[in-house]
Formats: sequence, structure tokens, C-alpha cells
Amino acid sequence: MKRIMAAGVIALAGLLWTDASVRAEDKPAATGRAEVYQTGHLLDKKVRNLKGEDIGQIEDFVVDIKTGQIVYAVLAYGETLGFGGKLFALPAERIKMADDLSAVIVDVPKDTLDKAKGFDANVWPKVPDALFATQPAGADKAPVIEPKPAANDKDDAGRAHMVRVTAIKGMNVKSPKGQDLGNINGLALDLKNRKIVYAALSHGGVAGVGAKLFAIPWDALRLEGLTLKPGERVLVLNAAKETFDNIPGFDANNWPTTADQRFTKEKLEKN
Repeated sequence: MKRIMAAGVIALAGLLWTDASVRAEDKPAATGRAEVYQTGHLLDKKVRNLKGEDIGQIEDFVVDIKTGQIVYAVLAYGETLGFGGKLFALPAERIKMADDLSAVIVDVPKDTLDKAKGFDANVWPKVPDALFATQPAGADKAPVIEPKPAANDKDDAGRAHMVRVTAIKGMNVKSPKGQDLGNINGLALDLKNRKIVYAALSHGGVAGVGAKLFAIPWDALRLEGLTLKPGERVLVLNAAKETFDNIPGFDANNWPTTADQRFTKEKLEKN
């Protein structure tokens, strides 16, 4: 299914952002036991159930940009919206990657999705679909977290913190003094613990060529200019441009499973 980016779609009553950027074909981070993957590997990934049946693809993730919590993944089921296609808000802990990384595995029968309604593409929900709230028979030992609203999903001005991860990629990152530090190349998501582990900051280079990547802890970033105008949304990091000019980043072909401890919020505040 092609990504649902219809013009004029207002997600979460106009408060979920949509993405106009083109994603690179990224390789997954080494997973180990942490189940950490970069978004470039998860998005548009085919989804199969335990019977090996194709049941769609991962369309997007919705996160609380303030807390870094993954609220849900979006499962796109069927061929085309309006012609049998549906969207489901899937708890992140209900998905896992196939051993060969060829697909995402979700323990849900195909006929269950055939009978279920899905959610309106114009009104994205704030919680996972109750259809997936109950632990399936024979599932892994880890309990499914009951769906609940993301904490503090609006600030005092009534602006939503819940956003699509596809809208975060490409966001500009600045220092407190307004220096351009780069932009967000992608995110590393811990599916088991439902959180953003870090944002990959792309710094330097020309048109992305020769840029260095840094694994910035999510809580070290803060959002400023949260309006409905895309050009006014930036992430601020308490660091200077020179810091990234003079140190190496990580290998673009081997994303880490943990954030770079040189850029924790506590260390940056001390400098």
C-alpha cells in the first residue's frame, strides 16, 4: 500500500503532522535483546501474521514528542484505502521483526482484520485500537500494555505533542544561540519498551553527502515553535556547532542500540 499522504488530511483533528520528506533506505540497528530499530527500516516494511499471511505494511508510528513514548504503530491493511484498505492503531509491543528482517510479524488472524473497521484516515486516534489490547493465546511472556492516552498530550496552549515519526525526519536542529546543527536523519525505536531511544542527527556535508551522524538522546532535545506551520518547528539541542565539527559520529551502516552518552541532557547542561 502506498503511504497515505492525501492533501488536506488532518490527523488527530489537525494536530498530527504529516511528512513531505523522502526516506532513505536505511539498514536496521543491531537488535540484540533491546529490539531497537531505526525508523528507516521499519516504515513501509511488509507485515505478516504467524501463519505467514501478508497483512499489509507499517505505515507510520505515532509518538509523544515531549516524552518520547511510542503511542502506537500504524498497520495499513488491504490494497487501497477506499477499496478495502484499512488502518489500525497497533501497540508497538505487539510487533516483532522476522529473524531474516524481511518483514514485521504481528500475531493477528487475517479474518480478524477483515471483520474489524480500522480507524478513519482523516482522524487518527490517540490510543491503540482496543482490538489489540488483549494478549493473544501463545504470545510471548511480556504482557501487552493496555491502551491509554499519552501523558500530557497537549501543552498549556492546547497544542498536541503527538506526532507521526515521518514528520520528525528532516526536522532542523539548532543550538540555543540559533546555530544550525543539522537535521534529523531518522529515529531509533525500542519497540519492546515503547520509546524513542535516540534521534540520529545528520551534521555537516553537502546535500547529505559527507555528513556525520550522532545518536542524540531523545530527552536532550526540546521542541520549539510548535505551530501548524512546518517551517516554524525546530528541535533545540544545548550544544555548539563546533562540538560536532571536531568529533566523529557513528557508522551509517551500523546504527547503535544506545544513545551517545556524550550528549545526555545532564552532560550538556554542565558544559
